[in-house]
Amino acid sequence: MAEVTGLERCHVILKAAILAAKPEDRPAIRWALGGPRPVCPAAGQVELGLWFSSLVSPFLADRFEEAVANRIVERVRDFLSKPLRLTPQESLSLGHEKKLTSKAGRAYHALVADSRSEADESEALAVVRRTAGAAAALCRGKDTFVHLTAAVARVVKYLDEEPGRAGLSVQALLTELDARILRLECHAAIAPLLAGEPPPDLEEVLWRADGGKGTARHFIARLRGGTLGLVTKLGARWTWTQGGKDEVLASVPDAYFEEATRAVMASD
Repeated sequence: MAEVTGLERCHVILKAAILAAKPEDRPAIRWALGGPRPVCPAAGQVELGLWFSSLVSPFLADRFEEAVANRIVERVRDFLSKPLRLTPQESLSLGHEKKLTSKAGRAYHALVADSRSEADESEALAVVRRTAGAAAALCRGKDTFVHLTAAVARVVKYLDEEPGRAGLSVQALLTELDARILRLECHAAIAPLLAGEPPPDLEEVLWRADGGKGTARHFIARLRGGTLGLVTKLGARWTWTQGGKDEVLASVPDAYFEEATRAVMASD
C-alpha cells in the first residue's frame, strides 16, 4: 500500500486527486520528478479540465447531457484558441451586476452560464461545467484551480467505481496527471524562447531543476519523434536547444550536468 509522500511537490490539482484516491490506488512515484512544486499556467489548467471532461463522458446520464457537454467543451476550446481577458474596469463592474457587451464580456457571461448546474444533472456533467467555470475565471484573471480541484475529485470517484467504463484506472490517472502538469509547465518555459514559433510537441519531461526561488526553470524533455529539448540559462540568456542526446547534454551547465545526465540515461 503506497503512502502519501511528496505532497509538498504536487500541484494543488494533483494533490486534490491524490487525496481523493484510496491509499492502494496511489502510485509510489517521485511526484514532479522529485523537484520543486510545478507552476502550471492557468490556460493549461483549463486544458486539464477538458481532459477531465473527456474522462467522464461515458458517465453522462443521457443523450441530452451529452449534447450539453459537447456544447460546453466546444465553447471552452474556442475560448482557449483565442483567449480573451476582461479589463480591470470590466471586472470591477461585475460587482455591480453590470452586463458586459465587449467580446471578452460576452465570452465571460457565456462561460459563466455554462458553469451553472441545473437540478438533477449528473456529477459527470458537473465536471464539464467546472471546466467552463475555470475558463470564466481565466477570462477574469482569477484563480482557475478552485474549479478543477473539485472536478478532479469527482473524476477519481468515477474511475474508482468503474475503471473499465472509462478505460483508465485511478492509479493511471494520477501518474498521467503528474506528467501532464510537467509538460504544461515545460511548454510555458519554452514558449518565450521561440520568437513566436509554435512550441514543440512534448512527449515527456525527463528532468527539471530549480532555477531559483523554489521554481523549476531548467528542463529536458523528450519530443515527439525521439529528439530532446533543453531549456537552460547559458551566460545571461535563457535558451532552447533541440537535438540528439549528446548535443543536448553537452549544453547543460556544469552545475546541473550530473543530475541531468543521470535522469536522461534512466529514461532510455
